[in-house]
Amino acid sequence: MDDFKLIKIERIKTNGEKELLIHNPTSLKLIGKGSQGAVFQLGEDCCVKIFSALIIWFVV
Repeated sequence: MDDFKLIKIERIKTNGEKELLIHNPTSLKLIGKGSQGAVFQLGEDCCVKIFSALIIWFVV
């Protein structure tokens, strides 16, 4: 379950638009992404949101 620590998120600006570069060397499923971070599914009822410099856990 600690695989998510391998995921790297970088926020960049391209032509004035914010964009995320996501490096995911794991098999974790990407559920969604926005301008601040990305959400990955850890299990059936557990997800993690990873920001460019911060990780937040939440259960659905």
